[in-house]
Amino acid sequence: MESLSSKFSNKCGKATVSKSTVERLIISRQDYDVHVSICADLFWFINASVKNPIANVDRVTDSIYKEILSVIPRNNIIPVHERIFCSLDTETTIKNARDNAVSGLDSFRTQPLTIVAGRPLWGEGLAGIQIWGLNESRLQSSIMEVSDSETNTKLGKTWVLNGNQFIVLQNLMDSSQIGNSPEEFRENQADLIFEKANRTLKQAGFSYKNVVRTWIYISRILDWYNSFNIVRNRKYASFGLRPTSSQETDGAPLPLPASTGIQGENSKESACVMDLLAIRPTNINSAVVTHLTNIKQKDAYKYGAAFSRGVCIKHDECTEIQVSGTAAIDRSGKSMYSDDPAAQISATIDNIEALLAPLKASVSDFVSGTIFFKRPEDVDFWVKEADKRGLKNLPVVSVIADICRPELLFEMDGIAFSK
Repeated sequence: MESLSSKFSNKCGKATVSKSTVERLIISRQDYDVHVSICADLFWFINASVKNPIANVDRVTDSIYKEILSVIPRNNIIPVHERIFCSLDTETTIKNARDNAVSGLDSFRTQPLTIVAGRPLWGEGLAGIQIWGLNESRLQSSIMEVSDSETNTKLGKTWVLNGNQFIVLQNLMDSSQIGNSPEEFRENQADLIFEKANRTLKQAGFSYKNVVRTWIYISRILDWYNSFNIVRNRKYASFGLRPTSSQETDGAPLPLPASTGIQGENSKESACVMDLLAIRPTNINSAVVTHLTNIKQKDAYKYGAAFSRGVCIKHDECTEIQVSGTAAIDRSGKSMYSDDPAAQISATIDNIEALLAPLKASVSDFVSGTIFFKRPEDVDFWVKEADKRGLKNLPVVSVIADICRPELLFEMDGIAFSK
């Protein structure tokens, strides 16, 4: 394998190799940090987090993408998932700066983009950028674009690896004002988003049953999260994902996608925005997908939220673990430590560690993640806990967002790799 020094020549950063065989580089600048994590020279994850509240949004966006473009093209990396967290008032400026920076590179110029109103901790501007890329030379097929058949809008990319066909769809939304009330608008929009996902998957040869991970950013989440869950449960039943009575009692996790469901506004007035990952086996030797349960937490579907606590994807090269959005929720499904942010943060990390431990992984093996704070003043509790646990340089983006319950103050999701 090519060395990190040759991959990242002339970069100011610290390179390490972790016990999970993930190569890492941190490029630290005055206004931002860029974390690059690589597994088997195949999976590339880039997390850029802004750290200077007074940084010029246009300039810092341009600078971050120039850092990214200095690494990705010469290592034959094609982006397959790209997400930006920012305040809505800066979305146009950030998107224009991003588009100008990548204009000369086709793989980025045509890449679908999800922009979520995840405000930085200081309130306005760019919080961070997350990119997942693949070394196309290591795949069994070229990476192909996926478009909406009705609008010809590019929605994602698909590829084949180790006998599996993969697809990422992103920025799935709907702004139809169908209904007699805001609540009805939202429910109908959510319904149509799931339908769009299902239709696009079918056109690409997939089924919604192949979906292993969703990221759902819900506008005004506390106003209608229960209604959203009713819509999702109804749609999942129509897609053949409804649990049977035996599944509910035998203790085995249901084959539901891992998921993040968090507040995230958008400029298109869509009730929510969804990204997803699906995997379709193409032969009997394909990698195994395992839906995870957690000894510290009640399975979410048992209290009405149709998702798994996590999903394990066994590749030939390594093991990928998709960690759902996780908060301080206990084995009975109840929220823990109301009004105690430090305790909630600690309990959340404990819950994720319990999920990862059977797979010989830990939070320190994250290659990408997001931290959601209900209140920006609670970040100091995270910093203290992260320092104590050796997680100070975790490749995550931090944003302000409401969690799915009013009393919850902190949530975290991520992707980890292990041997």
